[in-house]
Amino acid sequence: MAEAKKKEIRQQTNRSKEPETEKLTENQKEKLDEEVLQTKLGTMEKSGLSSRRRYDWEWLTRDLFVRGYHFAKYNRSTHTFTFSTKGAVRIPVNLINSQLRNIRSSVTAFRPKWEVLPETPDPRSIANAELSGELLDALYQKLKLRNKIKAIVHYGLVYSLGLWQIWWDENADNGSGEVRIEVVDPFDLIIDPNATSREDAEWMILVTRKSTSEIKNNPRYEKTDKIQAQTTKAVSEYKQFLIQALKNVDEWSAPEESETTLLKEAWIKQRDENGKIQMRIVTYTENAVHRDEVVDEKEFPWFIYKPETAPSEIYSEGWAKHVIPINRVIDALESHIFEYNHLYAKGRFVIDKNSGVRTINNENGQIIEKNRGAEVTSLPIAALPNAPFQQLNNFRSYQEDISGVHEISMGRVPAGVKSGVGIAELKQADASGQDEIVDNLEEFLTQAGEKILNLVSKHYTTSKVIKRVGPDKKYEYFAAVGKNSNLKNKPDLAVGGSKIPIAVIGADNEIRVTIGSWLAYTKKARQEELKELFKLGAIDQNTLLQHLEFGDIKSILKSTRLERLLEARTGVPAQGGMGANVSDEELAIEENAMMAEGKEPPAQMEDDHDVHLIIHDQAIGHGQNDELVENHMEQHQVFKESKLSGGFGGVIPGGEGSQVPTGQQAPVPPGAQSPGPPPAPPGMGGGQLPGV
Repeated sequence: MAEAKKKEIRQQTNRSKEPETEKLTENQKEKLDEEVLQTKLGTMEKSGLSSRRRYDWEWLTRDLFVRGYHFAKYNRSTHTFTFSTKGAVRIPVNLINSQLRNIRSSVTAFRPKWEVLPETPDPRSIANAELSGELLDALYQKLKLRNKIKAIVHYGLVYSLGLWQIWWDENADNGSGEVRIEVVDPFDLIIDPNATSREDAEWMILVTRKSTSEIKNNPRYEKTDKIQAQTTKAVSEYKQFLIQALKNVDEWSAPEESETTLLKEAWIKQRDENGKIQMRIVTYTENAVHRDEVVDEKEFPWFIYKPETAPSEIYSEGWAKHVIPINRVIDALESHIFEYNHLYAKGRFVIDKNSGVRTINNENGQIIEKNRGAEVTSLPIAALPNAPFQQLNNFRSYQEDISGVHEISMGRVPAGVKSGVGIAELKQADASGQDEIVDNLEEFLTQAGEKILNLVSKHYTTSKVIKRVGPDKKYEYFAAVGKNSNLKNKPDLAVGGSKIPIAVIGADNEIRVTIGSWLAYTKKARQEELKELFKLGAIDQNTLLQHLEFGDIKSILKSTRLERLLEARTGVPAQGGMGANVSDEELAIEENAMMAEGKEPPAQMEDDHDVHLIIHDQAIGHGQNDELVENHMEQHQVFKESKLSGGFGGVIPGGEGSQVPTGQQAPVPPGAQSPGPPPAPPGMGGGQLPGV
């Protein structure tokens, strides 16, 4: 009986301690909900950081090593690093940095090409797909993606993953809005520790350092009066150290205008009763929640690039981890060899105590003094054995094999290789070792391209004129609109007196990305392969000149075509030369001389107008009678167009119902009187046509 009474008393006591939520005011309930939410977010944040702590430490040590701090030591008692010592000689041979730079440059040497596949075989769908690919090419330039691709490749090789954030920035492009892409430091993104992939994650939290004034002036955020400045510079303690040690950021003091705090943005998946996914976005600081809303999004805005495939893992070991130990041994061997050679050059001596040995350096050389009777002898130093050098060569070979960057890729030709073909094959072998890095980058850019077009389809409610500069300096224009635009059913758009095509960007696209070249890996081999392809007719002259890196390709092509035309017609007697045995080229040169003297030679119907136009065009800009030359060329152009349309003696199809083109004469029957000549072409001065 007593036990039952005690149990009832305990239950009543516990019930009295529970908050009576039904008696709380709305403000109290809101505060309680916010506290529960902040507790939940804090738990998620701690679990993500705790599970990633080992990788954070490795990222720190790799980052320092790549920067050149090869002999940095961590002091556990003071929680600081020592970058240098006054002890033995230590030489950092930063091979990993040069190899990293080489791989990064090789992978990003060729510009990625997006190809959007049409949804249907309809001509409009095919045209939209082509222009969607052109839009991605234009955004590649506009958003400066080349350097951002290099950044994620760098992060991927050192940290094992690179991150992009892709979202719609309504303030970009002068307030009209535009897609925005930024590189995210892997230290700053906390990922669900139970996730095995980006798609598998239930939540992600991005933590960035922002100015307190920027947050307070953002109209999207609430309760900004609770924002307080923080001395903490990063959510990860190891990134905090990097910022303080490498960038000289003072932890303790900062002027009021540069006060910062850590702004955290959590994306959490929510599912309704039908399993449909929506994203809950919670933006908060240490003291308050500033934004809490649910948006109609199915995926996170962060995209993960992993150079090396690691199944069922988001974080892996990374390329740098396997290369750094070999580089450390090379550092130690080189330091040992240098220290020995330094000691060997200075020598070692045995002297008696109190022998009074001293050296004097003057213009006569070095003089060594000693007390009478004291002995000073030098110890013989044996030459360094060959073992350290052999081991050094072995480890350099290991370094090349493990990193995948051999001496041919570093600009050194191996002994015994002399032909360009052999060099190209060795370079291609190194490039083949980077195929996985390129393949994974293509897959990453495919996902990024689909996200970009999805955002464009949603937010391009009005037309945006896209300008793209091609390799031959040719400008191309088209208008891009989203699926909700009022212009989506129109084929073109009038801009500045001309019409440009409209591309309707769909929300769901199938994209294929290719990175690489069909050419060889050395400049000489590339030139030879280009020539062979041109001879076979596989590529045209324009493509040849582009890949041979010629400038002003348009002018070169024009000059080449004109030269071929002149060669084909050189020496052919002019039909309008009044019986003289001269070619049209010679006749046109003589006409140039006459016009230079101020004379006005008339053009002839029988002239080879293409040749005359080429020769006369060369005379413009070399004298004071350009107007005469232009008028004369206009006559040739009129005659040329008349010939093409069948006028001025051209053959007009006979027979009943034949139509005479407007402004031209009908053929004259034999024996009939010829009508008067047609009006003279502009600038002809009223001269007579020959034979009329």
